[in-house]
Amino acid sequence: MRADQARHISIADYLERSGIKPAKVTRQGRELWYSSPIREGDDSPSFKVDTLKNLWFDHGIARGGNVIDLVVEMRPVTVKEALAILGSGYAGSIPAREPLPGGAPAGEKENETSLEVLNDRAIEHPALVQYLGARCIDIQIARRWLTELRYRRHGDNRQFFALGFKCGGGFDARSPVFKGFVGKGKTISNINFADKGTVAVFEGVYDYLTWLAMRELVEPDCGVVILHSISLRERAIHAINEHGFGRVLLYLDHDRGGRDTTSYFQRELGHPTWSTARRPIRALRI
Repeated sequence: MRADQARHISIADYLERSGIKPAKVTRQGRELWYSSPIREGDDSPSFKVDTLKNLWFDHGIARGGNVIDLVVEMRPVTVKEALAILGSGYAGSIPAREPLPGGAPAGEKENETSLEVLNDRAIEHPALVQYLGARCIDIQIARRWLTELRYRRHGDNRQFFALGFKCGGGFDARSPVFKGFVGKGKTISNINFADKGTVAVFEGVYDYLTWLAMRELVEPDCGVVILHSISLRERAIHAINEHGFGRVLLYLDHDRGGRDTTSYFQRELGHPTWSTARRPIRALRI
């Protein structure tokens, strides 16, 4: 893999595949904060990933860079070895001539920017189909819930593509080289709120799609809330209380953010609390 290809690999995706999850998410999913993967003792997460620029910056040591620099820091290895590591997991999935938007050095302040939706269509692009296969998501499920999204950054005529899940005024988007929100108005997703029995709560879209795939379903058999960001958990509590579900199942990550969110749900719903349907709500960790 060449360095110019490797630099477009999503840092967030690389960390996720390394078993490292963000402790908190800010700026509507653009900034991910981690306990530093390149040094010990970072109890107050100070390692930031800018998903729009695809750059990282460790505030504890005032150092940052691209995904190649991160692999060199984490392993440690040479640049050549880092490219081999990245190439072994991503080769063949990099969309040619469609790099991730970015450019400013890590840690540099910038004006607020956003990504603009151009259009969405049925999933056809080979790189996206390949990505779904790598995530073990059946194409039938994917085409029910996802679209092939075209987008651009304001002021930039280049077009990019990703898988998109409709969310508020935009899309929760993912591709082999990008993870973020495209559009404005990010909010939680409420699905199948027809009954007041059970609701399953997921942190992200792909947790939900994997849950469907594992159960050989295309449509959920209970209510579903997708947070899209754990920072939106208060909205989920409001929706669950307002609808009057009798049972809440939490399918959350086992990292710090997931544990904190589990405690939050259990604190808000775990004790005998009466919904509008006059039934006790229980929050159960799955």
